[in-house]
Amino acid sequence: MFGSCENAVKEGFEIRDDGFKHCGYCGSINPIELAELIEAGNATIGGSDWKYGWPHKFYVDVVNSHPDKQVLKSHGNRWNTALQKYEDFKEYGPEGPTLHIKFYSEHLGLLDDETFNKVASIINNACGITWEKKEGKLCYRAPCLNYQK
Repeated sequence: MFGSCENAVKEGFEIRDDGFKHCGYCGSINPIELAELIEAGNATIGGSDWKYGWPHKFYVDVVNSHPDKQVLKSHGNRWNTALQKYEDFKEYGPEGPTLHIKFYSEHLGLLDDETFNKVASIINNACGITWEKKEGKLCYRAPCLNYQK
């Protein structure tokens, strides 16, 4: 629908069922909200995805404020022997204490310089990779290739 994260962000981040703001194109959590969650001690950045040769995606664990909320855990279809046909099924269960959210680092590059400096500093400390803007482009420094904190 949007064609890029930049276009989606211009339209504004959408609030999803988890209560957080996400990019309508890639699903990334809003970097400002992520920084706020990290500062409050409610989020940690786990591993990063280096599939494209750079840390383009991070996995974030967020404290769930509604761990008992019932959510869809699995769905599909299975064979009913008695009826001799496949039937759709859905299984629900509690969401749990932690939400698993993704953050795409390209969203840092879409921030204005002042906001970038504040947000990148927080994310740098959380993930162990230094993010900078040079000549308007997002750059990183990692301790080594495929670095994971």
